[in-house]
Amino acid sequence: MIIFANCMKESSRHSGLVPESFRIFAGCMKNLCYTWALCCAAIVLSCGPREHGDFETIDYVKQIVADSTAGPYQLIRALDPASAEGEIAILGEPEVAAYLAEQFLTSDRFNNITGRKGNDLLPDFAGERIGVILDEVHAPYTQPKDTFAMREAVVRMALSTVDTLSRLNSFNAEAVAPKWPVKVLVLSSSMYNAFGYADVDTLFKMAGRRIPIVTPVESMMAKAFENPTPIFNVGVWADESALDSGAYKKAFEKRSAAAKGSQCTLAAFCPDKQGDVGNRFLDYLNKYLHGGTSFPLSVLLLDDYGVDVALLEEQLAEIRRMESSEMVEYNKLLAPDFRFIDATGTITTEVYGILRGRNLFTHDIAYPRLDMFQTFPLGEDFVVIQSRREILEPETLDFIQENTTEVKKYYAVQGKH
Repeated sequence: MIIFANCMKESSRHSGLVPESFRIFAGCMKNLCYTWALCCAAIVLSCGPREHGDFETIDYVKQIVADSTAGPYQLIRALDPASAEGEIAILGEPEVAAYLAEQFLTSDRFNNITGRKGNDLLPDFAGERIGVILDEVHAPYTQPKDTFAMREAVVRMALSTVDTLSRLNSFNAEAVAPKWPVKVLVLSSSMYNAFGYADVDTLFKMAGRRIPIVTPVESMMAKAFENPTPIFNVGVWADESALDSGAYKKAFEKRSAAAKGSQCTLAAFCPDKQGDVGNRFLDYLNKYLHGGTSFPLSVLLLDDYGVDVALLEEQLAEIRRMESSEMVEYNKLLAPDFRFIDATGTITTEVYGILRGRNLFTHDIAYPRLDMFQTFPLGEDFVVIQSRREILEPETLDFIQENTTEVKKYYAVQGKH
């Protein structure tokens, strides 16, 4: 084609005209090239998105990949996965995302010099910027009626984390401010594993940018299967929507298939939502007794960000003492090396490991900084804009005021963080 084009230019330069035979040949070549481009796109779209077994991505992702000259694709391509100049982006339901942001701002599980477990009175994510998208528009998450619409919404929110500009409001697309792009993406809701996670992952990979994506389902399940025993029974404590989505079942099947030499089972229940956490644990064990397997429970994944693991450990210790016949029966349901795995701990630990392992820490001497964004309705659609106190849902603001110390500072001194 380059030779042909040069011949065309040379002929035109000398004669001022392009011979008719050249015009016909050029038309054929143009059609041939167009057909070839379509075939290449078809190959990419038919092969790329199927990394997840029988998974096929949504049309929105296919459109982005097919037009590699457009804005969304170019935004992703502009990312440098090796650069420390970016933020830890968290998106999800408002209460969950705000709570998780608080944990990233205050977490002190590691020695920042050695990277070993143990606090050093310095936040683990010192110098980092935490960017949060509170999804007010689609919350609360339940089994979506339109799964494709939900998946597209998740992809669009993920794309906003890639952008280096943020919208200030919903009514003026030109009113923007600079923002940091994502370097690690945290999808805080388990529902995303069923609706959106694979699409986002596919989009990043097809654009050649393998940005780390962390989810509670994958993070906790990976932790559980680090050292499976020959008889390995995984319990899941989650709400009905997360269980009905099938996210845990799919993640478990993938991990158990790779656990050679282990007989693995899954017992997923939603315990009573009322009462203290100790009684809720006993309610879970009652459900396991009647609906689980005959083998003791090996590990319990806690997909409930409000659960205090320390209180659960106290309840476990009471069971282990077996001071009543009731506790003796509960103890029979738990393996000797039974342990809890909580979403908050595994997510923050995994992100810390990613930043350290890939040398993505900024190494700035500063406390973690926070940027808050939210989805906002725009007709029948939505946009992601900078979050402000006056446009937050009252329930979200109340939760932030009552359950956070660092996140609520953002709304108290807007623009001065």
